[in-house]
Amino acid sequence: MGAGDSIAETGHGTILDLTQRVNLGEFPQPQTSGSAQNEFRRGDDHLHRFVGGEHILVSLRRAEDTPFFALSITGATLWDALAEWMSLELLVTHLQKKYEVEEDVARPDVEEFLQQLSSIGALHERPAAEKGNEL
Repeated sequence: MGAGDSIAETGHGTILDLTQRVNLGEFPQPQTSGSAQNEFRRGDDHLHRFVGGEHILVSLRRAEDTPFFALSITGATLWDALAEWMSLELLVTHLQKKYEVEEDVARPDVEEFLQQLSSIGALHERPAAEKGNEL
């Protein structure tokens, strides 16, 4: 992969395809820039399923006209990793190892994915210092 390529441009597809447009200001956005001290974990109000060859994220509690979101294989990989509290750095490293991409390719995709999850209310965030305080 060349510099400036994203995982989406190399055949892995977009990470999260929001089939319903959401108001990005509705939920607090994760602090991904300079967030080495922050950790992220997926919320309990969304469920990942693999149906008919597609990765689907299903909203369980939000009143939505379309509570389904398509995940790419990369998005599904990150969603699975977010079962535990993970820092931005660990998520980037996870993608680098899994897909053999450089940091400058993986980081923007991870940051975008975290922002998209936050926009649909599917992400918890905490300072890393709170490791004993589970949500």
